[in-house]
Amino acid sequence: MIGWLVAFYILIPALHTFIPALYTFIPALNTFISALNTFITALHTFIPALNTFITALHIFITALHTFISALHIFITASTHSNPPL
Repeated sequence: MIGWLVAFYILIPALHTFIPALYTFIPALNTFISALNTFITALHTFIPALNTFITALHIFITALHTFISALHIFITASTHSNPPL
């Protein structure tokens, strides 16, 4: 019987701390979930933008490679061909 009284003597002040903490925790959890939702939405925008950038970079590098190849062919042709008569 004394054990129950001691338990309630400890439990009641603990509840007086726990319940206000719960009232603080629930809005904080709601804010965190909203922030997580915003972050995921931002990722849905960022990932396609990154994909577009990488595709554009690939096209640019391919065009640069083509230009350098054409320049190499031009220089090779102009330095190794027979002069006109």
